Amino acid sequence: MEKWRELYPFQSRYHVLQGGVRMHYVDEGEGDDAVLMLHGNPTWGFMYREIVRYLAGRMRCVVPDHVGM
Repeated sequence: MEKWRELYPFQSRYHVLQGGVRMHYVDEGEGDDAVLMLHGNPTWGFMYREIVRYLAGRMRCVVPDHVGM
């Protein structure tokens, strides 16, 4: 296993945008409530890893990444 996967063990998902560009996102957890975590540039969803681990047992956590990040 790659070392960074230990820190970011979430399943990678992709949404295909117009023109065939793939946008990466993480969608973890379950529940009626959800939280959308948006990051700035030049960061990526990795910065929310501890929050996702903490909340995923109680709610859905969606973390999209900007294309290219």
